[in-house]
Amino acid sequence: MQQAIEASESGLRELLSGLPDGTFEHTSYLDRPRSGGGDGGQDVELVKISCRMVKTGDRLLFDY
Repeated sequence: MQQAIEASESGLRELLSGLPDGTFEHTSYLDRPRSGGGDGGQDVELVKISCRMVKTGDRLLFDY
C-alpha cells in the first residue's frame, strides 16, 4: 500500500510540475435548509463558498 501511495504522489507531482504556476479563485453557492426552520424546507439560506488555489512548482495550496 505504501508503494502505491508513493507512486501516486510522485505521478501527481510530476504532472503538476508541467503546469504553469498561478493563483486560481472560484466562488460557489449552496442553498440549504435554515437551521431550526422546521417548516418543510421552505426556509433556506444561501451559503457562499469561496476557494483559492495557489499552484507553485509541484505543490497545491487550497484556502477556503
